[in-house]
Order: sequence, then C-alpha cells, then structure tokens
Amino acid sequence: MAELTESAMMVALVQTVATLPPVLFSVVAGGLADVLDRRLVMIVAQVSMFGVSLVLFVMSAMSLLNPVSLLLLAFLVTSGN
Repeated sequence: MAELTESAMMVALVQTVATLPPVLFSVVAGGLADVLDRRLVMIVAQVSMFGVSLVLFVMSAMSLLNPVSLLLLAFLVTSGN
C-alpha cells in the first residue's frame, strides 16, 4: 500500500482490514465448523484464500491494483482464516 499511496491512513487501513474479519466472523465460523465437516470447511477456506490471492497477484502483475481493491482483497483473504 505504501507504493500505491503516500497516505499513512491508507497504510494503517490495511492492518485494520486484516484484523477485522476474525473479529466479525469468529462466532459464525466457529458455529459452522462445529456443525459442518471441519475438513470440508478448511478446504473451502483454503481454496477461497488461494483464489483471492491469485486475483491479487494477477491484478498486481497487470498494474491494475488500486488502494480500494487492495483493501477489499486483503479483507477477503483474511476472511478465509
């Protein structure tokens, strides 16, 4: 993010976005992990994180990454944890 913008607030938002999904989804994810097959939940989470990471890589390689898309993709990658 520091290469995309010089705003300290945007750089700090990356850390905030990376911390937000565990806070928001931990109770729901724990309930789903208890009800559903844990192996299946882990496979879905890992595959989704890989897919979002692949999109992040492609967008970065093609220089299509902007601060908003980086924040959104960071949120989605962290949501898989």
